[in-house]
Amino acid sequence: MRKILFGIFAFVFAFAFVVSSADAAKPLKTEPWTSVDSLYIEADTLNPVESVPLEDGAKYKVVVKGTYFAGDGIEADAKCSFRTPTSIEWTDLVNHYESFGPELLDLMMNGDSVWGDECNPEHTYYTTVIGDGGPLSFNIYDIYPSNNTEGLDVEIYKFWKNPGEQPNSCTTIQSGELLTSDGSTIETGFDQWGYNYQGKLFNGKYCDAYKDAAWCQEYKEDNLIMKWNDAWLSNKDCSGDNKLDRHYGLDSYIGSGAWLTNHMSGVYSDKNGDQKWNYFVKIVAAPEDAEQKNGIWYSADGVEIGPSIWGEFAIIQEVSNDSGTGDHGLLYKSLLRSGLGNW
Repeated sequence: MRKILFGIFAFVFAFAFVVSSADAAKPLKTEPWTSVDSLYIEADTLNPVESVPLEDGAKYKVVVKGTYFAGDGIEADAKCSFRTPTSIEWTDLVNHYESFGPELLDLMMNGDSVWGDECNPEHTYYTTVIGDGGPLSFNIYDIYPSNNTEGLDVEIYKFWKNPGEQPNSCTTIQSGELLTSDGSTIETGFDQWGYNYQGKLFNGKYCDAYKDAAWCQEYKEDNLIMKWNDAWLSNKDCSGDNKLDRHYGLDSYIGSGAWLTNHMSGVYSDKNGDQKWNYFVKIVAAPEDAEQKNGIWYSADGVEIGPSIWGEFAIIQEVSNDSGTGDHGLLYKSLLRSGLGNW
């Protein structure tokens, strides 16, 4: 199970790499849009995810990014999809499933697909809405969601007619004041190693997660994608310690709702030739009322959450596919639930 250890080591790195500048001043924000909510929409469930309530009459921009995997060789974003090996380009209709219509695999917002008419090669879409006092509801429409892995990231921004009215308590990456451990300015988008702290994800080679460290060269051709939420590692500093926040407002990750996913893939050779493998895992911070016994986290009413990892976290789902070993599909699923929300 070499690939499982990949994920465990790589998770830790996202914590340690970021520090901020020594300037503790909180600048006045001048951008007209301010993020008010960040959501992760899992692809393996039809259950909707709701945003915070949107102020009645206020203008908001909703941005969705990323791709997920829908089984049968299909990779999809909020609007379009690509099926290996039969697709030649990303399309609105799902290749081989055209009869189900153009909304199949789309991200639905309040029951509608609202992401325009064209496929975006960057897999980023946005729309604007006027708040009505209630939340927005998101889910991925699929006829067989349990076959899916990973999900999509949604960010909701509020428009401020008067920038002087914006909240002034947090320092953002856009301010240019937050630095990495080697003194480089953290910028939006991907850095040279594959980290995107604004987007809360890493996408690169395994060794890039460790800045090409000598000890991991054996695995340098393996691929690694990590995604996390604000509680795991935020993209801003609201606590005033000049660092990107972790479990903001709490002393530890316990009860924070923090989560992280890890998707790894690669190739290797054995006596039967070249083999392909991929591995996906979900990890969550243990709930405040959970109890750990013999290496397993349990809910307050005694239901198994999942194996303990790093003391404060539990594995809630593992999926493995390996052409050499015959692994195919689910390795583990929490007896309580395997969704990333509401922990």
